[in-house]
Amino acid sequence: MFFRSVIIYDYTRIYLEGELARVKHPVVRLAFGAHLRTLREARGWSQQELADRADISKPTVYRIETARFSATLDVLAALAQAMDIQLRDLVDFPSREVLLA
Repeated sequence: MFFRSVIIYDYTRIYLEGELARVKHPVVRLAFGAHLRTLREARGWSQQELADRADISKPTVYRIETARFSATLDVLAALAQAMDIQLRDLVDFPSREVLLA
């Protein structure tokens, strides 16, 4: 039987398929997801177009943008290359203080 993952954001924990998974910096994941979406939309790209250009799956783009999981370094590098930006520019996004203000 297939069970969908249930995600509950309480900024301290994320529940996945009945197991409690500790997340060290959930606000950072949310901030990065929002930043990636802003960069993608500024180019007029759909999630599918970004996925195709980065040679990753559309669900991966969706999951990163919605903070369902953190991107690996390989995926970050692929995203930066697809958007023709430096990796440091991809990971330069508003800090936690900005998000909580």
